[in-house]
Amino acid sequence: MGTYMGNVGNLMQHWTLCEILNVANKHICGLNYIDAHAMAPLAANPKNPNRVEDRFARVQGNLPGQDSVYERAWYRLVQGQGPVYPSSAAFVQQIWDGPCALLLCENHAETANEIRRDLPEAELHEGDWRERFEDPLRNPLPNPTKGSLTLVSFDPDKYDRHPRANRNIMGHRNLYPKDLELVMKALEGVDGATLLQVSTYSQGGGNPQEEVRASINEILCPNGFTLAAVVRAKVGMMSLVYARGVDWAAELAGLPDGFTNWLGVVERMRR
Repeated sequence: MGTYMGNVGNLMQHWTLCEILNVANKHICGLNYIDAHAMAPLAANPKNPNRVEDRFARVQGNLPGQDSVYERAWYRLVQGQGPVYPSSAAFVQQIWDGPCALLLCENHAETANEIRRDLPEAELHEGDWRERFEDPLRNPLPNPTKGSLTLVSFDPDKYDRHPRANRNIMGHRNLYPKDLELVMKALEGVDGATLLQVSTYSQGGGNPQEEVRASINEILCPNGFTLAAVVRAKVGMMSLVYARGVDWAAELAGLPDGFTNWLGVVERMRR
């Protein structure tokens, strides 16, 4: 089975995702979920077993813990299967109430096979996500009474605000400004409410958080997106949520404080 990091970055990314889904469920019927960095639906192995962070282990060992949307979904997904960890798509399927379409991009062949086996209903692009985004993205769902939401997730190693010296960025785990320009072009044909979640895990290489945020704003804001929330875990780690055509985006403003408070309880928890 696939691997997971087992760190506070996992907590930040997926706590935020699950809270977004919880809010969206109140307003939207259908979900078009697109993941540029999918992983195995249930990953059994920490990438480095000797470096699983204590905060992650505390949450994993005390499910459903604080009874958050995230912890309840995690608990239901892994019951009886040991210390495995769900993917974003698994969380989406567990939490979402209505019709849901999945487009998952995965660069690792064995992981792609696990997705193909466990999520046969998903559209799977095996290879670099940029190849799929060269073609226009569409919302494959009908537009029901309550409308539909397109939610796009980017979970690279980090966002690098500098142009890559080598122009060929296919297969690279970082996210670059050129990549976001490609995303904006691919989304031109997507109608209705759209959210982007961009998570980054390092400030290395001259990428302080405020400069990263400014770089992403320069690309997304002229294309109709506004920054709805910035959730931070520790130095270098943050998850940014951008919204376009989302008339309930103000309800996401509480995510940063919500995560900080939740993580504070985790830090005081006994393992």
